Amino acid sequence: MGFDINARNKKTDYDGYFRATTSYMAFLCCVMEYAGVPEQVTCPAFYENDGQYVTSKDANMIAARLLSWLKTENLMLIVDSKYVDPDWFFIHLESKSSPRASLIKKQISKGKKRIIYHVAMTRTGRKWIKYFANFCATSKGFWVY
Repeated sequence: MGFDINARNKKTDYDGYFRATTSYMAFLCCVMEYAGVPEQVTCPAFYENDGQYVTSKDANMIAARLLSWLKTENLMLIVDSKYVDPDWFFIHLESKSSPRASLIKKQISKGKKRIIYHVAMTRTGRKWIKYFANFCATSKGFWVY
């Protein structure tokens, strides 16, 4: 199960297609939220995979905000345990064994819904965010299935 994102422009580096697992999409939604993408753009398109259309204008805005967010010195991110499995999430952030990762996992397990903290993004996490941002920038709009 996952998300199939089909670009209006099929002549992209990605052949007009982007695939994401539900866990990755939850991670990406957290990133988009903190990067300043308005909730009316991310919801319901990225929370339900039922054919929502994201306009070219919104796709370009997503790309610009994600790329801008990646350039900030102290990346900040909202962790929402409603959507994100902490074990998966830390693959893209800090080492699972870091003291801060352990603290965040404890807070989530105690029911704390939202945690905002500085992020030490891994190369893998940055790569995936850039990949999605580039897809958005060249898509001319897309459908989320």
